[in-house]
Parts: sequence; C-alpha cells; structure tokens
Amino acid sequence: MGLTSLENRIKQYCIATLPLERPQLGDEYYYNSIVFCLIDSIFSIGANYKSVKNVVNRYCKRFNLVKLDASCLHPKDDHTISAFMNNIEPYGNDYGATEVYDNRQRTSPKSGILKAEAVFRAAEVLKKHSVERLADIRSFEITEELERDFRSITGQGSGISFSYFLMLCGDENRIKPDRWLLRFVEIASGETVSEEQARNSLLRVCKDLKNDYPCITPRRLDYLIWNYISITDTDSETEFRRNHSRIIEYYQFVEMRLKGICAALISETGKEWNEKLDEYESDPLGRLIYQLRSIQGNVNPAIFSEKEFDHLNSVREARNYWCHQCFSAPHHVTFKNGSLRENAFRTRLICDLSEAIEMDRKLAKIFACIGNQKDFSSTLF
Repeated sequence: MGLTSLENRIKQYCIATLPLERPQLGDEYYYNSIVFCLIDSIFSIGANYKSVKNVVNRYCKRFNLVKLDASCLHPKDDHTISAFMNNIEPYGNDYGATEVYDNRQRTSPKSGILKAEAVFRAAEVLKKHSVERLADIRSFEITEELERDFRSITGQGSGISFSYFLMLCGDENRIKPDRWLLRFVEIASGETVSEEQARNSLLRVCKDLKNDYPCITPRRLDYLIWNYISITDTDSETEFRRNHSRIIEYYQFVEMRLKGICAALISETGKEWNEKLDEYESDPLGRLIYQLRSIQGNVNPAIFSEKEFDHLNSVREARNYWCHQCFSAPHHVTFKNGSLRENAFRTRLICDLSEAIEMDRKLAKIFACIGNQKDFSSTLF
C-alpha cells in the first residue's frame, strides 16, 4: 500500500528541507548515563532546550559527573538510577529543584508538579522494574506495565516524555509527536493533524524514505525535524526565500551533472573527460538535454529512457519558472509586508525542490556508474 496524499506531501517536505543522506544526532543522544536521559526527557517538555541543557549540566557539575564521552560513541554508563536517587533524596520535597537543578518549572502551569519531582518519581518507576543503566533499558522488553507506571506520574500522561526517554536511550524506532513535529507536519501537509496521525504518518514516511536514504530511522527523522523546525525561523517569507535559494542551487547541480554525463559518454580517459567537459561549459539545461539525447544515439544500451527524458524536461520547465518567471508578473509570487500572497506557491516550491533533489541524486549515480565503467572514477566530481 502506497503513501496517502498527506503522507506524500510530508515526504516531499522532508526531502526538500532535511539532510536525509547524513542524518546525524545531537550530543544528547550520547549521554553517559540513563539518568541524564531521564532528566532531559522530562525537563524538555514545553521548555526552551537551552534551559534543559543547563539543567543536565548543573546536575553533572553538582555531583562531579561526565555528561558525554568525548567521542560521543561509547557512554560509560556508570551512573545508575539508584545512585541518582541517593543523590536527590537528601533534598526532601524540593527534589533538588532549587539547589541542584536551579529550575522550578512544573509539568503543567495549573495542576503540575515540579519537574524535579517528576524525574524522581520516574526514577522510582525504573527502579521498580529493575532498570538501572542504559544497558538495562536497551535490553529490556518494554512492557505495558512499565509504560503505564511512567505515564501515571503527574504531567506524563501523553507519553511524549516516555517516548523521548527511550529515544535518548537508543531506541531507533520511535517518534515523539510533540509541538515541533506537529508544526512540521502541518506546514508540510497544509492540514491540522492529531498527535496519533502525525506519528503514524511520519513512521510510514520514514519507512518509504529508507528506500532511498538507508541511514534514516524514525529516531533520526524525529531529530532532523526537531532541529529544523525549532531552531530555524519558519515564518512563510523566510522559509520561501530559503527554499527558493536551495532550488536554484539544485538546478545548478543538475546542470553540472548533465555536463559531466555528456563529457563522460564521449570520453575514453580521465584526462579526456576533463577536456570534454569544457565543451559544455556554456550550455543551458535545455541544450544539455538535447545534447544528451544526440549522444545517446551512439550508446548501447541507452542511458535514459523516454520517460526519463520527459522527467528531465519537467525539471527544465520548473527551473525556468523559478529562475525567470515567478517574481515577474502580478499573478506570480510576490512579497508584500512580509507575507506570501498565495500559500499554493510554497507548496509548489516544495514539490519542485523535492523533484530537483531526487534528480540530482539520480544523475550523480548515473555519472558515477559511467565513470566506473570507463575506469576514471578518480576524476569524478
């Protein structure tokens, strides 16, 4: 079963805005202790993440603990849940909120408890289930009872903190549908969605993306989305200008790839390939497609099918629109008082940007294949 229309729009937006080829994680995903994962997961809900980092740093400083392994790859995992509870118990009903964390945020403004207390209560839950270290939770088959006990803590009923806690501990298969992910999905799809709909849609999109981006996982997709939507300015004009710049960049990449493919097809050696490249230096995209079709007549088997030439021409038409037409007439996109005139153009831009990125990836693979066949891969660009 393929993706729905909503999921396809989310997929296109992911391709257009996220570095899916190299889905790196933040330092917080390499904490030295399960305790730091727990503190982060509860203090982060509804908070500026800089303040969360400060909370974890203060705990580490107070008890002389190393937060991260220098390589961010090999956590020491030597600070246990029991050790944490022994550290916090002397602070009584304050649970270290003032002296340890210097943060008295509550799990909700009206009836919430101190986040410091919520962390301690969650530690009690983990200890009850014999979870002391990262190694324990990674080998632990999560039961309904553990999740139920965790979510019974005041302010943890949504399960977002629990999912995020497991993600920080190493679970690659979870997504936390917090406000940032909901906002990303709503911007991408143009629809209002529920937390469950956002989670399920992103999981299906991630599975589909894995065909072309094998390193992507739900956890890594979640982080890329959070990093993009929470740190960057996402007002409509800023987003449009940023993505418009990116689409022009990718059209340049496509032209570069086609020049390389044309030069490679008529060359025999690496040196000759570099020399032949100069012949196409001033050719625009339409001329390059024409040249490629002519050169391919002497190549067996053919590199491009008629369907692929149609796709290239579709990219060419989109390129001409975004480079030369979209700002030139009243019925095209213009900016007034910081707002886009019509939201439909943003959606079109995302679709065309996604197409340009996928075309660049396809042409890069074709070029590399030709280079390998002709044994001048050392000169590939």
